[in-house]
Amino acid sequence: MANDLKEKYQSVFKAAFFSEENALNELVKHEEDLYFEMEIPKSIQYFDLTKFEFSVFDILQMNLEAWDFYKEGEYFKDDDSGINPKRFYQQTQSCIKCLKEKFPFVEVQEVDYAKYIGFLYPITDDDPHFSKEEVDQILKSGVRRLDFDLTEAVISRNINRIKLLLSQSANPNVDIYQDGEPQPNLRRVGMDSSWGFNQHFVDHRNYLNSSPNDYIMDDPYESLSFLYIIASSDRVCRILEEHEVENTGEV
Repeated sequence: MANDLKEKYQSVFKAAFFSEENALNELVKHEEDLYFEMEIPKSIQYFDLTKFEFSVFDILQMNLEAWDFYKEGEYFKDDDSGINPKRFYQQTQSCIKCLKEKFPFVEVQEVDYAKYIGFLYPITDDDPHFSKEEVDQILKSGVRRLDFDLTEAVISRNINRIKLLLSQSANPNVDIYQDGEPQPNLRRVGMDSSWGFNQHFVDHRNYLNSSPNDYIMDDPYESLSFLYIIASSDRVCRILEEHEVENTGEV
């Protein structure tokens, strides 16, 4: 990738990552400026991919997803994190509104989290794929294929498939590992106040605590990975919780 193009991509990514409306308005002058490529560090091996392609709207929507849970709460305050969740959330909304007005014919779609699953598992040392032997063993234990497929969709962050399987009466509370833990799929995406989820959020917050001018662009992969983990986990969690409320009246 030519250096000038790489620098342009990095500038657009940084403006979107920090939800900087003025910078985005200056950098994104044409529709093609909404799209950029992210190189995967050579130390990260995920299938045969060497890069991911993103849009500015993808990053901004992930910002909304990541901070949705915290925007009204008391979890993080200005004095202990440097980030005001509500203000950052509104700042991101303003960026999206500005770009939609600037490019009214661009269709803004939900983030395809399944497409970007490589931003999750190299960081968490987990793997979204089950071997044939593992699948056979799980199904032989009495787990329905429908319920197994839901768990697999949750792990791989396949939003559309999760919604489809829930509509087909897949049970989100079936634990395919049968270890007796409640709400296994909520636990699996890390939204149970687990150390892992909170640590990734702290790591993401620390990136935002640095000013855009101080942000080091040598490896945006890590900062984007933390954003992806929080955003995709929150999105999956809300789908599962909404389904639980619709069917039981409680979470």
